[in-house]
Amino acid sequence: MSDATTGYADASRVFYRTLTLVHGHVKPIPSRHYLTAVAVALLAIAGIAAIWAGFGLFRRSPCGWMALVAAVDAAVLMKLAGFPAGAVRARIVLAITVMSVLTGGFVVAAVSIGAGFGILPHEAIWRTGPELVYFWWQLNISAWDVVALLLALPLSWWLGR
Repeated sequence: MSDATTGYADASRVFYRTLTLVHGHVKPIPSRHYLTAVAVALLAIAGIAAIWAGFGLFRRSPCGWMALVAAVDAAVLMKLAGFPAGAVRARIVLAITVMSVLTGGFVVAAVSIGAGFGILPHEAIWRTGPELVYFWWQLNISAWDVVALLLALPLSWWLGR
């Protein structure tokens, strides 16, 4: 069934014949999957940041456990988007998780700082700088938050495969 000169084998389908590689199981990922990954990444980052800010305001804490939710959310959304499993998807899920944690951490700190000054959340995000957010996290983070933030990375890699 294989052609020695080309390295391809006949892969019979029900209605038509196609050629697939004999020696490799690596298939190129179509560009539409990457466009879907970008859309899913933006959706996951914005959604988790908004939910994280809501929990932060409600509980009046950093809610570091939301990093684990961000990892699960990124993995589930990439799987639902139909991105093929493998190391590429795991890297993308890891990148989405990191961006979600950074964005969510910034938004929850900015909204909490703004609430203390009586500023509306959507205004506080634009008025708060990264130095102030970093200082807020230094004052409010607990050991459990650090553990959750660190566990989110291997969790996202594992779920992304």
